[in-house]
Amino acid sequence: MTFSGAQAGLRAASTATTAGIANPIVSIVEDIVTFFVSLVTLILPILVPVLLGLLAWVLWRLTRRLRRRQAARARLASS
Repeated sequence: MTFSGAQAGLRAASTATTAGIANPIVSIVEDIVTFFVSLVTLILPILVPVLLGLLAWVLWRLTRRLRRRQAARARLASS
């Protein structure tokens, strides 16, 4: 709904300012944007679990690294 309203407003502004000459260009841009938004909506459900898995792996590695540093500091402090 919002996109339709924005599209109509943009088309009206384009018609008013360029006497309709820019409408084909605006239409092409709208089609390209619509294509990429549709592509993102198809890819995002697949990409989110992959990114969450990657985030979990990075956090796990970071936690291990920090614990090793703390253990090494504790050994040095006790020596």
